Amino acid sequence: MKNKQYLRKNFKEKQYGFVDYFDNKGIKNFRCDHDNALRGFGIGDLEPIDKLNTEKKLRLSDKLITITKDNKFFRKMYERIAFLYHGMSLKQKLESKYIFAKYYGIASNAKPIEEISDNLVGNPKNVLKVNGNSYTFSLLRFYLLYAQSCRIIDWEKIDSMVEVGGGFGMQSEIIKRLHPHIENILLDLPEQGKLQEKYLKATLPNFEKVKIIQTDELGEQNFDVLWNSMSFERMNTKFVDYYLKDANKNAKKFVCLHNTMKIINEFGYSKENYIESLSNFDLTYDEPSIGQFLETHHNLTCTIFKQKN
Repeated sequence: MKNKQYLRKNFKEKQYGFVDYFDNKGIKNFRCDHDNALRGFGIGDLEPIDKLNTEKKLRLSDKLITITKDNKFFRKMYERIAFLYHGMSLKQKLESKYIFAKYYGIASNAKPIEEISDNLVGNPKNVLKVNGNSYTFSLLRFYLLYAQSCRIIDWEKIDSMVEVGGGFGMQSEIIKRLHPHIENILLDLPEQGKLQEKYLKATLPNFEKVKIIQTDELGEQNFDVLWNSMSFERMNTKFVDYYLKDANKNAKKFVCLHNTMKIINEFGYSKENYIESLSNFDLTYDEPSIGQFLETHHNLTCTIFKQKN
């Protein structure tokens, strides 16, 4: 799959700028430096502000999580409080996103959020401290995407996953930390793959179980789960089709996608296109992506396809 075309304009120029940035500056401050060359590659953290060191107790809502975790009415109400976004300070948004992520993880049978902490490699500016753990908007977003997948996928029964277009690697990092037995394969452009390698080597003690393939071809990889968040919608549809046909043949259990799933001119892949390309799978989950809670972000959908019996 050569000469991949992207929805972004001036992609080649941005790609050169991306390479130049990391050749000259490395990864020391890449998460707090919102250089134009990094935008559009899934790099950096959200809403840069001064560090928030709040060791104090968060609020009553945090205590209610444990008390009411099995109450369906409370769960439904709590999952619908995104309207509080307006008027919140950034500190309140970060605290509220943490509380929501903690509760949502419990409700989804995910590994507890207390088992994960941002390693702070790349010097993120948004940091919430809770009982010695560090949480950023990025970590909470990726944890929520993982937690939502737990409603369908039992990760303890997954041996391997391929993530296509993994940003700087935090999504795979979170899944690897929570389920260290899984073999993680990251598939991306060579420039992005080099950054992922640097980042994950600095953050994962079991990096030897991570495979980074610096290419744009899925090929004959065999794996249990294909994971993609947002990058498919930025590709020409024929290249998305190549990926999905490979996944249709080689993915053994699930395909998990966080994309807008709408046609954008000749770019973008509709839900019908996904269903047609993944003919060996059934669409078993189709809900708004919970990772964007309290964010002004894309209107993402989480869709999970399960291989037919």
